[in-house]
Amino acid sequence: MARNMGRKGPKDPFEKLSQEWRASMSSAKDEEINAIIQKAAMSNDALKEAKAADIDLKRCQEATKTASAVYVDGINENNLRINFLRKELLSRSRDVPEASDFAKKSPEDDAK
Repeated sequence: MARNMGRKGPKDPFEKLSQEWRASMSSAKDEEINAIIQKAAMSNDALKEAKAADIDLKRCQEATKTASAVYVDGINENNLRINFLRKELLSRSRDVPEASDFAKKSPEDDAK
């Protein structure tokens, strides 16, 4: 499906569903719609159970968590330091930019 990047207004939450299927469901009887909902809900339950039992997925998730810990810990420590130092400058009645503004310039820029 093509994306409408220039369109105005709210995004259609059902755009990933084919127009044909949507049209056929619009003309379906209530009993048919209820049966399809029940089937989809049961399928969701089966998928959730399969996901919970998937050992390979659990291994991959744990490996990703372990591998990303170095980055997460570093980012958290940097943010903690930034917040402390910004608070320190604010306590000195200094004009303190937002933390994201500091990343836009290097320490060498301040020395000039």
